[in-house]
Amino acid sequence: MKMSEIISPNPSAFEVVGPKWRKKCPPSVVLFGTDGRGQACVIDHQGPDAAYLLEVDADVFVEEELATWVFPGLWVWEGKIRTSVSWAGEHDAWPEGEIRPLTENEARSIRKNTAIWDQTLWIEPS
Repeated sequence: MKMSEIISPNPSAFEVVGPKWRKKCPPSVVLFGTDGRGQACVIDHQGPDAAYLLEVDADVFVEEELATWVFPGLWVWEGKIRTSVSWAGEHDAWPEGEIRPLTENEARSIRKNTAIWDQTLWIEPS
């Protein structure tokens, strides 16, 4: 079998993996629960930055950003990934965000077991 038979010469024939994120979407959100003593778990998330953080290194994000929150309960981390390039060309990326209480709508959605966030704010329609 030739390589040209395995790989399509037409790039538009490749299937896109994952959602197509909107270019100017709101900051990503992560719903998490914590015991306030160093344990946290992600319950839901939305947005490209949250998806990246949880796909690339979820353990570090949870341990360094979420598990350090000292108040037990359900909380929302809201933020983005910031990046920099050193003069030597080295790339660095880190999460930059804030932890906030649930809004009334978020709490209502959780109680009713419905979608917490409108994903169309972050994802292009297919």
